Amino acid sequence: MSSPRPLAFAVVGYPRSGTTWVANWLTTESMLCLHEPLLSRTVAELRELRFERRWGVSCTALLFLPEELSSLAERVVLIRRPLAACNASLRRMGLTPALPDDARLEDLCARHHAGGGPRVLDVPFEGLFRPETAERVFRHVCPTGTFDALRHAELCRYRVDPVLDAYVPRPEAVKSWAELAARAALRIS
Repeated sequence: MSSPRPLAFAVVGYPRSGTTWVANWLTTESMLCLHEPLLSRTVAELRELRFERRWGVSCTALLFLPEELSSLAERVVLIRRPLAACNASLRRMGLTPALPDDARLEDLCARHHAGGGPRVLDVPFEGLFRPETAERVFRHVCPTGTFDALRHAELCRYRVDPVLDAYVPRPEAVKSWAELAARAALRIS
């Protein structure tokens, strides 16, 4: 049995950029990918989590917390999907788009790349569903693992959407990351 491990990777992107699909894809017998953990845990609690297998998170909230992300994960996958497509998808789900403009995303991307932070792999949304790009993502988050092309191809056949009414956010966890995001926004502007 291996020793408990800290968080190894983070997948970040706007809502409707593929984070739910990626969390499903990257959760296997040898790896775990938690989806939106900041709805139920604080950043401090996330830092303390340990699992026996390699693990990471797929989280939209961490995109807006660049300093926290840099200190949490050794590797980051940044999913890029055009803001208009994300907003259109939110509207189709009956949700009100409330996303910042692409300039803010570019600024956040630059912060993730700067200053010796975690190694970042930029991936276009469409690339998640192409075998060659998916293998690059997999190798980035799990350099010693084996990419399962058949499993990836099978999952590409399915549309995976979060079950929004299944989320029961802990108020203190949401308040914690919202406060961090507000402080980060002040530093960004």
